[in-house]
Amino acid sequence: MKYTEDQRKVINIRGKNVLTSAAAGSGKTAVLVERVIRRVIDDGIDIDRLLVVTFTNAAAAEMKERIRSAIESAAELDPENRRLEEQISLISSAPITTIDSFCLDLIRNNFNAAGIDPAFRVADEGELKMLKADSMSGLMDRQYEDADSNAEFLKFIDDFSVKRSDEDVTDTIEKLYEYAMSRPDPEGYVKSIAKQYRCTSVEELNEKEFVKTAYEMSADAFMTAKERLSEAAEIAAGCDGPYMYADEIAENISMIERLLEAKDYTEVYERIETASFGRLSSKKDQAVDQDKRDQAKALREAAKRRVADTVKKFFFTGPEKILQILNRSLPAVEELSRLTLEYMHDFGESKRKRQVVDFNDIEHMALMILKDDETKKRYREHFEEIIIDEYQDSNRVQEEIFRAVAGNNNYFCVGDVKQSIYSFRDACPELFIN
Repeated sequence: MKYTEDQRKVINIRGKNVLTSAAAGSGKTAVLVERVIRRVIDDGIDIDRLLVVTFTNAAAAEMKERIRSAIESAAELDPENRRLEEQISLISSAPITTIDSFCLDLIRNNFNAAGIDPAFRVADEGELKMLKADSMSGLMDRQYEDADSNAEFLKFIDDFSVKRSDEDVTDTIEKLYEYAMSRPDPEGYVKSIAKQYRCTSVEELNEKEFVKTAYEMSADAFMTAKERLSEAAEIAAGCDGPYMYADEIAENISMIERLLEAKDYTEVYERIETASFGRLSSKKDQAVDQDKRDQAKALREAAKRRVADTVKKFFFTGPEKILQILNRSLPAVEELSRLTLEYMHDFGESKRKRQVVDFNDIEHMALMILKDDETKKRYREHFEEIIIDEYQDSNRVQEEIFRAVAGNNNYFCVGDVKQSIYSFRDACPELFIN
């Protein structure tokens, strides 16, 4: 396979955390496989000292077969190379696997630390569906029985139920539960939600985690818009470029810079109210190259869309209105949190009684095991590199597992550019390749 310059860079770079983000079908997995092969053949790393993680069993099996085939081809060209023969024998047991399979192996090798009977089994989907339904039914029955002494529950039901049932309520509890289970501390996360709604002033609002996140994400979007405008400005200033656009584009860049200089969410909102894109000049000039004119205009339009989408997503109303919404929503959020915690406990007890686990449990037990310093040290010393396919599908628990296993070793991740890249940058800060 012929690789592009960027692909070769990704394959050959060493000593750094690497994330390559590219569109579906662009050869990400092929690049990943080639990197594994080069690490084994060129760098002399045994295949079982690379943890290669993907997100389906079929993908893991295909990846293992491709790596096996490549090493066998190398061995045919160098029949005296005993090391390549050893790598072929190691392939079958090499950790080229899904995250769930890796976690299961980790638990079975350390079940005492997991605090679980070694006879545990992974429940099938039908069994889990039944246990969830029973847990939810029991929870709601208790609430209705105690409704006379719990006015907040009845109000919560009235506010959340659009249909003539509590289906909307139970669906919301289930969704919050599932999202919480993707966090390293599910119970702590659910308990923390109401804190984000307790707010008495705009100054306090600016310090809330979700507001800071909105501010940071909007700044990232504005920076991208500025980069597009700077490209347009360069074209406008160039030979036979659309010079008549230069003043307006310069003003657009200044406007974006004013947004980027804002110190917090509230200040961004205030500056957005007076920010706008003017119209580009319609002046005609035969000396101007039409392609450059179109290119500059397209770049500016891309910047306008980025700003407009960001304003719609994060600045749809003012801080004072947000305060009102938070205060009005707080009682319902507190009730939702309480019900979700009870459901979490009930469902957990149902699984423990049957000695079954689901994949959320497997990941959390694996993370708990890796909090033991000796266990963590053992895994870190064994693996030379953590290689992750389809990284955009990772959740926070999985990221913590990867971090625990990696230690000072490096990440190599590939992901779909269409997906969110913010967690990628957190996990792989040293190098971001797009």
